[in-house]
Amino acid sequence: MLNIKIVTWSLGIFAAISFVLCVIYGLIVPPSLHMAQFLEMALPAFKWLTFWGFCLGLIESFLYGGPLLGLALVGQFGLAIFEATFALYAQAKFNYGPVEVGAVFMVCGLVMTVFQVGAVGFLAVRIREMYQIGVGFGLMGMSLALPVMARTTVYVFALVGLFALGTAFISPNLAAVISKRGGSRRVGAALGVQNAANSLGQASGPLVGGALFIRQMNAPYLLTGALLVAVALAIGWKATDRRCEARLA
Repeated sequence: MLNIKIVTWSLGIFAAISFVLCVIYGLIVPPSLHMAQFLEMALPAFKWLTFWGFCLGLIESFLYGGPLLGLALVGQFGLAIFEATFALYAQAKFNYGPVEVGAVFMVCGLVMTVFQVGAVGFLAVRIREMYQIGVGFGLMGMSLALPVMARTTVYVFALVGLFALGTAFISPNLAAVISKRGGSRRVGAALGVQNAANSLGQASGPLVGGALFIRQMNAPYLLTGALLVAVALAIGWKATDRRCEARLA
C-alpha cells in the first residue's frame, strides 16, 4: 500500500526546495524578472525579502506540498499518460486509426461533461469529497490496467468511459477540498498552487509514459493503474479514521 507519510514528506520537501530556488533566482536576476509577486500571492505570509517573511514562506510552501497537492499531481499524471500514449497503444494492439481514436476521446469527453454537469451537485451534499476522490482514483486505476486484457471495441469503450468517470469524480471534488483548505481569503492562491501541481503531472506523465511504452507497451497502463489503485486504497484506509480525514480536508 502507498505510504502516505512518505509521499507527504516528499512533496513537502519538493515544494520547499522549489520555493528556495525561486528566491535564489530572484536574487540573481533583475527585479523585473523575479517571482516576488507570485510568491506573495501564493504564500500570504511571505514578504520579499525579509528574514521572517522567508521563514514563514518556507513553512507555508512545505505545508502546501502535502497530500492534497500530491493527489492533484498523481491524478493529472495518470490522465496525461493516457492522453499521451493511448493513440500509439490502440494502433499497436487494436489496429485503431484516427477515426477510432477520435471516437474514444469523444466518449471520454462526453462522460466527463455529462457527469460533472448532472451528478456533481447531487453527490456533493450526500457523499464526502474524500470518498468521491477515492472512488475516482479506484476507477481510473482499474480502467487503466484492464485494457491489457481487452479484446473487443465495446470493452475498450466501456473502460475508457470508466476512466473518464473516475477523472470526473476527482477534479471537482479535489478543487473543492483544496479551496476549503485555503480559506475564504486564499481560495485563489490555493487553486493556483493546485494548478501548478496539475501542470507538473501533465508534464511528467508523457515523459514517463513514453519511456515505459518504448520498453513495453503495456507497462504505462499496468504500472500507473497499480499506482492509482494504491492511492485509492490509501485514501479509503485513511478516510475510515475520522481524525485522519479531518487532517486531509
